[in-house]
Amino acid sequence: MTSLQEILEELDKIEEETLRKSLKLEEIKSRLKQKKKILQEKQNELKKKQDEKLNLELQIREIELKIKEEEEKIKKWERQLKETKNYREQIILMNEISEAKKVKNQLEEEELKFIIKKDEVEKALSNMVNEMEEYIERESKEIDEMEKEVDKIEEEIKILQKRKEEVFWKIRELYPDVFKKYEEMRGGSGSKIVAKIDDGVCSACNIVIFPDILARLYANPDGFETCPNCGAILYVDHSGDGTEGA
Repeated sequence: MTSLQEILEELDKIEEETLRKSLKLEEIKSRLKQKKKILQEKQNELKKKQDEKLNLELQIREIELKIKEEEEKIKKWERQLKETKNYREQIILMNEISEAKKVKNQLEEEELKFIIKKDEVEKALSNMVNEMEEYIERESKEIDEMEKEVDKIEEEIKILQKRKEEVFWKIRELYPDVFKKYEEMRGGSGSKIVAKIDDGVCSACNIVIFPDILARLYANPDGFETCPNCGAILYVDHSGDGTEGA
């Protein structure tokens, strides 16, 4: 029959392993979250550049339409100028044509600036797309591996938790007083509930344990003792010669 000390040792090891895996899980999840965040930021940056290119194309198109309007005005007024013999109408038409050409030239200069800007954006966008494709391919592989590792660790933690529940039921059935003490401490400050005595010291709070407590635990494998300082349920290693902490 398994002794209380052996059960407590198993429980402690399960909790230590669960804690270790939980910390590793949180660390991987944190890195995974950061990777996804950076990936999203890069995708947003790419989308912003694509929107900038589209906006420039729309502005160029609007200017082209305005240039065409001015060209139509110039053609119309030039036809009227050839047809009219009225000097006053000729002066008015010549002024209109001159103003339209001036506006057309300004629009063409503005269009050229937008075209140059669009070319710069397209070049930058091309570089971003190439870099993004490489980045997404590389990061997607890493993210996939990390997500698989997360699933693996979560499954391992579930197995540990299942085993922990089995140990709980064993303690509850065989050692109800110990189970009651454990339940009382489980909702406490978060310090260790079960602690091994290493070299006469409580592994939970590093306080030296009284020799009489040690002696009782070694003498009775089913003994129930708590740390006078932190209240942790104590156990000792009975696999040795029983001299630990002496």
